[in-house]
Amino acid sequence: MPANRDPFDILRVHDPVDFTTLPNADSASAQALFEAITNSPRVDRSRVRRRRRIIALAVLAALLAAATWVALTRDVTAVGVACYAT
Repeated sequence: MPANRDPFDILRVHDPVDFTTLPNADSASAQALFEAITNSPRVDRSRVRRRRRIIALAVLAALLAAATWVALTRDVTAVGVACYAT
């Protein structure tokens, strides 16, 4: 969700509520609860995604390095001789 988007916007679109019909909608406890919800900090999930992306790229780089190492260090002449020996 973009940072500038209202987090309650989706709820309003999919389930519109007329707050004037709710009992005690203007009560102090309801206002305090609303303030507590809207003032609580959001969980930053971008670090989790970034960490997973870095780990995935590191694994891919390790696999590429291993494949390159095997391709460069194996004895090419032995493979070629084995192919012609049959």
